[in-house]
Amino acid sequence: MDDPQLGLTQAQKQHIHQIVRSYRSRLLDARNNATKAELDLQDVLNEQDASPQAIQGVIQRASEARAGASRVFLEMSFQLRSVLTLDQWRQLVRRWDEVQRKRPPDTQVPPD
Repeated sequence: MDDPQLGLTQAQKQHIHQIVRSYRSRLLDARNNATKAELDLQDVLNEQDASPQAIQGVIQRASEARAGASRVFLEMSFQLRSVLTLDQWRQLVRRWDEVQRKRPPDTQVPPD
């Protein structure tokens, strides 16, 4: 977040670091929950005789975990947006999109 092209003030930098720190644990937990649920889904789908009820339950958990991860990311994004000017925000989103396109699909962060 110390990108000179964004033209962040010292106060903005401090506030952004505070926001990121405050969301770090929640983001990690949400991503881990989503990963675990997706692995459980893979396991159930690869079973020879998986019951429809078991599959539906795991699908529901995976869906909720993904939604939870997206929600935490969006909440943090909103907090970050409140610190940035519209131009700074747009530059940050462009940068973020570039970074995400370069990452392998299994390591991408939920979109906002």
